[in-house]
Amino acid sequence: MMIALIASIRVAPANAETLEREFATLADHVRANEPDTLVYHLARGPEAGTYRVIEIYRNEEAIRAHLGSDAFKSFRPKLGEMLLEPPATEKLEVAV
Repeated sequence: MMIALIASIRVAPANAETLEREFATLADHVRANEPDTLVYHLARGPEAGTYRVIEIYRNEEAIRAHLGSDAFKSFRPKLGEMLLEPPATEKLEVAV
């Protein structure tokens, strides 16, 4: 069963460029090293500083591998410093 995660995050608009740069580095790592992470993108939301992280994983093991990766562990505290509020995350089963 494939799993989709959609996280809504909000950072100060002054941190938007930094977030996008740091996420791009993480996404490059994910695409090169996590074959069971099928989709991993950052999309800009409608208001300045709002984003959605769109992720699709082959299975639960792929999520655990991603969260346990050195790249994610390095990214997470950087993101935490930029967040204006905790992320809101939806976990969905991919239907088709």
